Amino acid sequence: MLAALIGLFAHSLLQGSTTVSAELNDGQRPAAPNFSLPQLDGRGDIALRSLRGKVVVLNFWASWCPPCQDEAPLFNQIQVQYRRRGVEVVGVDSQDFANDARAFARRLHVNYTLVRDTSNDVTNRWGVTSGFPVTFVIDRSGAVQKMFSTQVDGQMIQSALRPLLREGAA
Repeated sequence: MLAALIGLFAHSLLQGSTTVSAELNDGQRPAAPNFSLPQLDGRGDIALRSLRGKVVVLNFWASWCPPCQDEAPLFNQIQVQYRRRGVEVVGVDSQDFANDARAFARRLHVNYTLVRDTSNDVTNRWGVTSGFPVTFVIDRSGAVQKMFSTQVDGQMIQSALRPLLREGAA
């Protein structure tokens, strides 16, 4: 058993498979790893790299998570308020049945892009392992600038967006 654990650890070191959240916790500003996931509404896949040049608010959520339900109206507001300034909100649904996720979107009138991570590969790569919600803010060049491992409020998101929007206006 010990040998297997050591082997797994060595393999992860060789692969450089540290998570985005671990890199942020180490004070780094890692490049956002690309992913391509199907949209919840069935309108094809979204690749994160297709949003390069925009500021991305990337929220990991699940329909059964009460704080995730509480955040959705805020993300609706952020999408409307900042879209013209180049902000895109993307919600990554994880650990859910598709019908539950769709009901969440309908009930909360979600107006931002929702994608599904059915394998949890993306969720795990980003280091979202200890619960929902988790939100990342990615700058226009694709570097992850901020992570919130808790429910966010308007002040938290706006303070993360403000410097990135100033950079885009310069």
